[in-house]
Amino acid sequence: MSDPAQIFDAEVGTWDGEITVRAHPDAEPQQSKGVMVMRRVGPWLVSDFKNETGFEGHGIYGWDRAKEMYVATWVDEARGSLVIGAGTREGSTMTYRYSITLSDGTRRWHDVQETVDANTRRFRSFYELTAGESHEVVTALYRRRQ
Repeated sequence: MSDPAQIFDAEVGTWDGEITVRAHPDAEPQQSKGVMVMRRVGPWLVSDFKNETGFEGHGIYGWDRAKEMYVATWVDEARGSLVIGAGTREGSTMTYRYSITLSDGTRRWHDVQETVDANTRRFRSFYELTAGESHEVVTALYRRRQ
């Protein structure tokens, strides 16, 4: 593939999601349904998400030509800082790693999106608890709206 950003073409569309959030390891899972709309803006993939609870977020994903790597960012009402993640692709799985230093320490997490088939995606977000140990905060299964 001559243009690494072409992989995002397969993501364009409207996706219905079943989302499970578990804020911390001892928390009860919270389930909801949401919609993710993905569109291309030049070399970038822009995502707009909203679920039935009123939560919404926006992401931008792409191939940074200067850095020669995949990059991503996600913003929502719970995040007070803009963080750029570094992405890697292995087969049908894309992983973005994030890190931010705050006054009380450094936070690290990673998001994994797996292509199950042409119309199904599995998204998982893991927050690092301690070195080598993480907690899966968000799990979502998205199906392309036909």
